[in-house]
Amino acid sequence: MDNVLEHVIDPYQLMTDLHKILDKNGVLVVEVPNDFLIVQQHLLDKNYIDSEFWVCAPDHISYFSKDGLTNLAQSSGWHVNNFLSDYPIDWDLFNHKTNYIKDSSLGKNSHLRRVQIENLVHSISPEKANVLYEALSDLGLGRNITGFFTKKI
Repeated sequence: MDNVLEHVIDPYQLMTDLHKILDKNGVLVVEVPNDFLIVQQHLLDKNYIDSEFWVCAPDHISYFSKDGLTNLAQSSGWHVNNFLSDYPIDWDLFNHKTNYIKDSSLGKNSHLRRVQIENLVHSISPEKANVLYEALSDLGLGRNITGFFTKKI
């Protein structure tokens, strides 16, 4: 079996390499899981969950928040244009009837509920949906975070 660490991608090196090949007018879009959030710590502190479920080595060995991704991007030559988050599915963990960590059989329904809510929000107004996702990002909420970067000039 191959050594897992042989296949590890260094995030800084990746961002630096992408900086070299992206056109000067291009936009780099990076989506990462939004981990070690205040809501996750709150869920642990209040015993809604009993472990840092988002930590899953060796599958994921790099973890990001908005601040961490900002620091990585800036240190590797990128200008931060904007961040968006997505639906904070971790909110389902506050309710024992939807807590998919304590009962994995609830995961599919949580996912379907998330899709329905996001589709509804987008159907109201894609522009306003982006405002919502930007606000969630500013609050450090959302399961994933998407950063939009351009080359520093």
